[in-house]
Amino acid sequence: MLRATLNESEIRQAIGLPEGGTLVVDGLATLGDLQDRCVYFINRTLTDAVRESLATLRDCIVIVQAGANINLNDCVVLETSNPRVAIARVLKFIADEQRSPPWVTERNVSPTAVISPFAVVSQHVAIGPDPVIA
Repeated sequence: MLRATLNESEIRQAIGLPEGGTLVVDGLATLGDLQDRCVYFINRTLTDAVRESLATLRDCIVIVQAGANINLNDCVVLETSNPRVAIARVLKFIADEQRSPPWVTERNVSPTAVISPFAVVSQHVAIGPDPVIA
């Protein structure tokens, strides 16, 4: 799960849907890691198994293909022409607004790492022993 507190209205705005909604979620998750209060996107045909799994969730936002015809009692369903593009826009919003805590908070590079002088290495990275970065 990618942790990032998001408001439904922010998600709607990021993906180009009419503003509105009051739901707040805790982040994004995959269908393999179902959790309440998350954003999910489905870019394929909804199987009965996926529908049943989603029906167990509470307070989630599910981004689906327009016309998917899905009703989830305790979740908000947002329909868009391209769910993959929509989730990319949500991820960009998270990055731009710095909503997700960094995984690495300080630079830690092993002295045995071989790094090209042409490589661009971020300020907050962890590079373990013996890699070659060209």
